[in-house]
Amino acid sequence: MSDDIILNSKAFFDKQELDRYREALPRIFDLALGIDDLENIVARERREHVQKEIAKIERKNSSISENHSNFSSEIRDIASKAAEFGLAPEFDKNVTAASLRDALASPTITPNFDASTKRRSDINSELFSINRQIRKYSQFTEEYKSYKSTIRNSQDSLKPLKVLMDRSGEIIKSSIFDELISSLQVDLRSIDEAIKPRRPVESQVSVAIKKLQERKQSLQDELQVLPEVPRSFKELQEMWVFLGEARGKLSIYARMDDDKPKKLVPSEISGLVSELDSIQVKDVEAERAATISLIDEVAAALMLEAGTALENYATWYASFNYKEKKIQLRKPKSTLIENVGSSSNHMFLHLIHSLSLHEVAINKSSKFIPSFLIIDQPSRPYWGEDEETDPENLVHSDRIKIRTAFEMLNNFISRINNEYDKEFQIIVFEHVPTSMFFDMENIHLLPVFKGGNALIPSSWKN
Repeated sequence: MSDDIILNSKAFFDKQELDRYREALPRIFDLALGIDDLENIVARERREHVQKEIAKIERKNSSISENHSNFSSEIRDIASKAAEFGLAPEFDKNVTAASLRDALASPTITPNFDASTKRRSDINSELFSINRQIRKYSQFTEEYKSYKSTIRNSQDSLKPLKVLMDRSGEIIKSSIFDELISSLQVDLRSIDEAIKPRRPVESQVSVAIKKLQERKQSLQDELQVLPEVPRSFKELQEMWVFLGEARGKLSIYARMDDDKPKKLVPSEISGLVSELDSIQVKDVEAERAATISLIDEVAAALMLEAGTALENYATWYASFNYKEKKIQLRKPKSTLIENVGSSSNHMFLHLIHSLSLHEVAINKSSKFIPSFLIIDQPSRPYWGEDEETDPENLVHSDRIKIRTAFEMLNNFISRINNEYDKEFQIIVFEHVPTSMFFDMENIHLLPVFKGGNALIPSSWKN
């Protein structure tokens, strides 16, 4: 706990203003407290990489298909108009730019308008039928959703039943109690079954609508290449203009077909999909929730030790904010998280935060967090940095708060020794009088760091 942290109301970890430290904290935090492990992190990163590769390929294939679809529609329009002018035979919906260009190179064929008119009529008739079926299926889907919504409202009305069952031992039962409850339970089970997230009938309707839409698109593509009405050869000027434009466009489209990038074949994508399926990543959400709960539990005990040192917040609850990685205070019987003021309260929050995380790390046998803590002058909120300040001038309540902080550190060492059978060291840089930690068995005073004397003695260099 550095001097930048102890009085800070927002940051509970050093160097969070630097991007690389801020971005690394979530991963390091999960690793240090046993929420995640190295193998799982590597597997998750590999899975994310493969997912990005698959998405990249799918976007590329989609782009190729979209670009092809854009000029395929215009090719079908050209084929239809060419047939109307009698410059080419009728083509199917899969006509290519190259085949149509070659046909227009020597336009001598007159189309069979009777056949195309009949086919156009047949397609329009089938499209009418398909649209009607889609409307009926869509109407059924909406009505079924409305039905489930009504049933769900009925379920809400039966919620008191669960309360009655949970507290049946406290209820004076009449002769029809069991019969009534059994009947209501049957109703509740029926409702639960009726409002399952996805019923087979819904899937069947979705599949049917999808097939109809695919058939509709296929018919519309075919309809697009059929000539609508025969053109008169009196319109020679328009025909020759069309022919010139068509040949130019088709030459460009044919070259685009030759030069366009090829889609990756399914086998290439399936290799990545197989690799993705083989990567096993452990879900850490349950472990994360359990760890947060443990942090809250340890912090709650430390809140009791701090007691009145937290003044108005003494009876509030400690709540660990996982997203921001810090201890916050929650008002009793409320979701209100208080924006705590005063440097004294900030110091105690940082103390509770650091001690809680260290105890949880020891509880979970973390191999990434060493069993020591360095604190730089926790008395700073009361004493400041002037070494000449007379501690006797401190108000009585501030002296009690400083002693409370040292008692928490002393108790923490005892708890780690006794409850976990582990060793722990806390190095505190301070200049408070020794009376502040009198009779605290785990506190050992070193000579003042002056005149060459330091935490690491100069003699160690030899």
